[in-house]
Amino acid sequence: MLTVNRERSGAIKGVGANKLRVVLDGVTRDDVDSSEAREMATTVAAENGFGGGGLCDNPVIGPFGPNGEVLEDLEALSPHAEVAGFRAEFTFANRV
Repeated sequence: MLTVNRERSGAIKGVGANKLRVVLDGVTRDDVDSSEAREMATTVAAENGFGGGGLCDNPVIGPFGPNGEVLEDLEALSPHAEVAGFRAEFTFANRV
């Protein structure tokens, strides 16, 4: 099951073209690393005015713990880490 993480999604401030981060949470890695996830992210981007923009080729995908924070480094690789789900971060940019 995929859900849009509205708390972590939003505009990315910086120099150059306007950018948007769309964060999706799922139960398994296959959930967030699927064509359905790409389609959902593209739909959310279009709803936010990024329909004509480009999509990053490789979203950032990783596990997250019970506190909602992404597990990093050795913690992400540990077989003993408590994983609550997986998260994918897609980045979109409007053309300049």
